Amino acid sequence: MKRGGKCIGIAQDVRDHDGVGAAFAKSVEAHGEIDILVSGAAGNFVAPFNGLSYNGFRAVIDIDLIGLFNVMRQGFPHLRKPGATCVSFRRPRRCTPIRCNRMSTRRRRAQTCW
Repeated sequence: MKRGGKCIGIAQDVRDHDGVGAAFAKSVEAHGEIDILVSGAAGNFVAPFNGLSYNGFRAVIDIDLIGLFNVMRQGFPHLRKPGATCVSFRRPRRCTPIRCNRMSTRRRRAQTCW
């Protein structure tokens, strides 16, 4: 493994499909095609289910599902090198359901079935 590589930082909201595409364009312009694409954005609100607003729930869906789609869809055309791959992950809080964490636990179980 070679040390001392170059990197750039690009701040981007994963919910913005065109913005994600522009971020990939900047990255590819600076470094060439992508070797590995890692997606780990997550939106969580620690609240009892009946205390979570519609807007809060919608934000979780937009970040976790729509954002994942945007990143993978916009990044896929740049994964042309042999062996290029993509990884999507979510950091689990716990392996068992806990109060105020029902949405995150259910979402994680659904994702592990893919």
